[in-house]
Amino acid sequence: MRNKIIKNVAIFGLSCNIILFVFKLTVGNILNSMAVISDGFNNLSDVGSSIVILISIKLACACADKEHPQGHGRIEYITALIISVILVMFGLNLGTGSVKKIISPQAVDYSPMLAVILFAAVLIKGIMFVVYRHFGKTQNSDILKVIAFDSISDVVSTLFVITSLFFHKYNIDGYAALLVAIFIIVGGVKTAYSTVNKLIGTAPTDEVQMNIQKILSYYPDILGYHDLELHDYGIEKFLAYFHVELSPDIDFLKSHEIIDSVERDIETKLNIKTVIHADPLLANNN
Repeated sequence: MRNKIIKNVAIFGLSCNIILFVFKLTVGNILNSMAVISDGFNNLSDVGSSIVILISIKLACACADKEHPQGHGRIEYITALIISVILVMFGLNLGTGSVKKIISPQAVDYSPMLAVILFAAVLIKGIMFVVYRHFGKTQNSDILKVIAFDSISDVVSTLFVITSLFFHKYNIDGYAALLVAIFIIVGGVKTAYSTVNKLIGTAPTDEVQMNIQKILSYYPDILGYHDLELHDYGIEKFLAYFHVELSPDIDFLKSHEIIDSVERDIETKLNIKTVIHADPLLANNN
C-alpha cells in the first residue's frame, strides 16, 4: 500500500511537471523570454525526480535473485545520479544562453496575461508542495520530502521570473535566467553528491545508533555493542552488522536465542535486517 501511494503521488507530480514544462517552453519561445524557458527546464528536472520514484517503486517490488541477493534497489541511486548529471548539463547550457543574453540583451514581449499564467503555475507548484509534504510525512518517505522542498524552491524561482517580467524595461531577463540556471546546477550537484554518498556507503546516523541502543537496552544480558555497520540497498532495504557483548557465563543456546530475538526486534521496529556476532565480555577487558 505504501508503494502504491508513493507511486500515485509520483504520477501526479510527473503529469503536473510535464504540463508546466511544455507550457513554459512554449510561452517562453513566443515571448522570447530566456527566464521563462529556463524556469520551464527547471520543471523538466522535476520530471526526472518523479521518474526516479516510479523506477524505485518498481524495483522495490522485484524479488532478489541469485546474482543480486539483496535486490536491485541501488539502481534507483544510479538512475538518480544519471539524471543529476543531465540536470547539471541543462543548467550549464541555460547559463551559457543567459550570459549571452546579458551581453546582448533582447526585448521581452511582456503582457499582463503572461504574469497571470505564471501565477497559475505558482499555484500548481504550491499544491504539489502540499501534496508531497503530506505524503512524505504520512508515508515516512525521504524522497517525497526532498521533492516537496524542491517544489517550494520552484515557487520562489517562478516568482523571481515574474518579477523580472514586471521590470522588463530594465533588461534583467538574462540575469533572472542565470539565477534559475544556477538553482538547477546547484540542485543537480547536491542530488549527485547525496546519491554518490549512498553508493559509496556512509556511517550510521546518530538516530539509527540511538534506536538500536534503545532496543538492546531491553535485554539485560547484553552488556554493550560495537563495530556497527549499516549498508543501504535501496528503498527500505538496510542490512546492519555489529557485535554484542555478553557474559562468558551464558551458554551457547541462550546467547543464540538472545541474538535471534534482537534481530527480530530490530527488523520489526526499525525495518533493518541484522547480522549480529556475540563477543564474550571478560572481567579484565578494557
